[in-house]
Amino acid sequence: MGHIVGLGTCVEYRIGTEPLNEERTPAGPTTTYARCKDELRRALEAETRASSFGFGWARVFYPYGPGEHPSRLCSSLIAKLRRGEEIVLKTPDSTKDYIYIDDLAEALLTVVEKRFCGIINLGTGEGVTVRQMAGFLGRCLGRPDLVRVAPKPEPDQFPFVVADPARLKSLGWRQRVPWEEGLTRLVALVGV
Repeated sequence: MGHIVGLGTCVEYRIGTEPLNEERTPAGPTTTYARCKDELRRALEAETRASSFGFGWARVFYPYGPGEHPSRLCSSLIAKLRRGEEIVLKTPDSTKDYIYIDDLAEALLTVVEKRFCGIINLGTGEGVTVRQMAGFLGRCLGRPDLVRVAPKPEPDQFPFVVADPARLKSLGWRQRVPWEEGLTRLVALVGV
């Protein structure tokens, strides 16, 4: 029997204040990107049900690491700090599940090798705020003085996006790179 794994996004879920669980958290995509991903999942589910293929849908949380686009949060913070630019945190308490790219690759490989069928989260289960990340990077680069919070922080459309990784862990996957170590590695690679 064949097997297909599609890549979705964590924001296909209805975002709340609890870790996102494949069975308990309903879908509720609010962006065009998330709606398109969810529609693709539904179409592929229907097609694979009518065939002899197994189907897994991996909802990716917030990957970071070498090779990411320079405008992504981690790389852009590092570049700004290196240039001596002030960083004003507009959503300092925004909490996301950041997964280092090597851990994400290993999670996806696990899903493929186990021929997992159904929806599965590719996240760590650990929420990290923008304030924590920026503060850590400021200290790493010797520029904590450049990080400050906006006088009137803005609301975040997705204030708490953290995976419940129990299903992924049941397949044998384990996080190997904690966020602090991942950021330290990225600092060593991202230039001005």
